[in-house]
Amino acid sequence: MDFKYKIADGSRTIDDKQPENAIAYNENIVRTLYAKYGLIIEEPIRYGCWSGRKKCLSYQNILIAHKH
Repeated sequence: MDFKYKIADGSRTIDDKQPENAIAYNENIVRTLYAKYGLIIEEPIRYGCWSGRKKCLSYQNILIAHKH
């Protein structure tokens, strides 16, 4: 997928007319926001096949977190 359109700092989309079709977030920004709000990420993040990976659990990334 080509996330060529910037939405905001750290996020991009494939469709500037309907950005909700697919949105990508910078992983470092997500990790920072989770930490800021007291969420702990259960590693590993399960990266999806959307990016062309051959071995994956799902098409989308899966991130599981809990509140500390």
